Amino acid sequence: MLIIDFGDIQIFEGATTYPCIFVACNDVPQTEISVSVLKTNNADDFYSNVAQTAEIFNANQFNGDTWVISSQQDSRLLERLKKENITLEKFINGQSYRGVLTGITEAFLIDEITKNQLIDEDNKAVEIIKPVIRGRDILPWSNGAIESYLIGTFPSLNIDIENYISIKNHFGISI
Repeated sequence: MLIIDFGDIQIFEGATTYPCIFVACNDVPQTEISVSVLKTNNADDFYSNVAQTAEIFNANQFNGDTWVISSQQDSRLLERLKKENITLEKFINGQSYRGVLTGITEAFLIDEITKNQLIDEDNKAVEIIKPVIRGRDILPWSNGAIESYLIGTFPSLNIDIENYISIKNHFGISI
């Protein structure tokens, strides 16, 4: 069994597509699947390009769930991120209906310098400042450096802003 993933390679002019070629035959089920994730469009030597990028995956990795076709290295990174980080859904207790809506992104989405200033001013701020990777920061075959942080005052967390003095000052809230 063979899967060839063309990833972000522009195959058809004027159309964004993500084609894959899935090659199978009516035979005894295989325990391994060869997966090639192509990074360049080398039409002159397609077979060599497929062979050079081929990696062997255990067939059990492809089940009824969504298939993520990527290199072994990218798959390990994705698994590590899932294990080491809390999902937005869990962080906000499953009460996300339209993504993160701040009303004023400049106040809630901050850089590392601002994050450090807020934490230096009030250590408690570390509880609600979390790293965030926006979709535009994720590029193919890179792990997306964390350059932005979200001040998470989600309503479902029932946060009393009075307990976070530096955050309160950052928002310009006064009594």
